[in-house]
This record gives sequence, structure tokens and C-alpha cells, in this order.
Amino acid sequence: MKCYTATISCGYTLAESSHYATKEWLPLGVDVAKILNKSREEELFSMEELLCNIVEDAHSSQEILQPALTEFEKIVDRELSFRKVLYEIGLKSSKRMAIATPPPRSTPGSGRRNSTDLDESITRCEISKKICFLSLVLNEAEDLALSMEQALIHLQKKKNLKTCKLLFRHTEVRRTVKIFI
Repeated sequence: MKCYTATISCGYTLAESSHYATKEWLPLGVDVAKILNKSREEELFSMEELLCNIVEDAHSSQEILQPALTEFEKIVDRELSFRKVLYEIGLKSSKRMAIATPPPRSTPGSGRRNSTDLDESITRCEISKKICFLSLVLNEAEDLALSMEQALIHLQKKKNLKTCKLLFRHTEVRRTVKIFI
């Protein structure tokens, strides 16, 4: 898959591994994230989050910022397109995700999705296994967290829009990031 890793081994049972990528890898990483999403394999990290962090980091060099911005704009366009379609088919409820510290661990059977204060462990689509960094659709009646792609498929089949809510990390204002470069 053309990925790279650096490993530091500190003895018999302790090892630390750090994955890294070159600027040429970013488009490939986006493609691999799409493949993982289609094959329903779990992502190890969110490509959307990586691109957001690169674009938002004031210390990002122009050399890495340009390819990251190209991929970031594609993701933002896709995200806004999915939101528009979901609203057109009748999704009415939405709320910004809480970005504060994660809540305390819930006890078994305590209804882990009753709050929109989602922590990292439950922001994965339950169908595609994609990490839903930018947004997700929460179906409270069926206790399902869905990526935008899977939510669209699900909602077009079942039309149970009253129990669904779009949770998003950023508003459409994020498109202004181009101005700062």
C-alpha cells in the first residue's frame, strides 16, 4: 500500500511504532481511505482528521499545505454535497458535536448514544467502519451511528427521519480556509 513506518523497540515486550507519510502520499492515503470504507474494514486513523489538522496548523509548510489543501477541498465538497442531499430528503434535526473532553466511561447497557457528546470510540460508522470525523448521522431509534454515505442509503430505504440527527464538527464556514494561504 506504499505506506511507511518507523519503529523503536525498547526491549522484549515494549515497542513503539510511528506511521508517517510524505506529501506525495496524501492523495494515495485518501484513495486508500475510500477503499477501506467500501470494503468495510476499520480505518486505523481518520484521513479527514489528518487533512483538517494539516490545513489548520499554522506551522504547516507550503510544501505539505498545497497537496493537503487540494484533498481537503474535495472532502469538504463531498461533505457539503451529502449534507445537502440529506436535507433535501427530509432530515431536519442537526447539532454540532461536542468537542470537549470525553465523558466518563459508561457502564454496560447505559445507552451510550443518548448524548451528542460523542467520544472517539463511538464515532465510527457501524456499517462501513469509517471514522466519522467531520460528521455522522445518529439514528437514536435503532442506536446506529452512520457515515454520511451509509446514512443516505439507510434513510432512502427506511424513511425514519424523525429519529435521525446530523451531528457535525464544523459548519460550512470552514470553506474560508483558502483565504489564509
